[in-house]
Amino acid sequence: MTRTMPDGLKTEGTEQRKAEALSAAKQDAVLKLLEFRFDDVPVSVTDQVRTIHDHTRLDNLYEDVWNTDSLDKIDFHIRSG
Repeated sequence: MTRTMPDGLKTEGTEQRKAEALSAAKQDAVLKLLEFRFDDVPVSVTDQVRTIHDHTRLDNLYEDVWNTDSLDKIDFHIRSG
């Protein structure tokens, strides 16, 4: 007999994968814009962006990158709350 996962768990796993994929896409967009705007992006900045998974924070970070003229003016750290 084949065991299957209960529908609730399947849905939960699917939603989690979608959220992770969206986070990765938003991280990629921020990093691509950074490369476009500032050419040489430090590995430390890339690593910090990759640790951010909050979609709103990533959207705000994208806007920050778009609107600034210097990497030094951008807060890449994770904010709590």
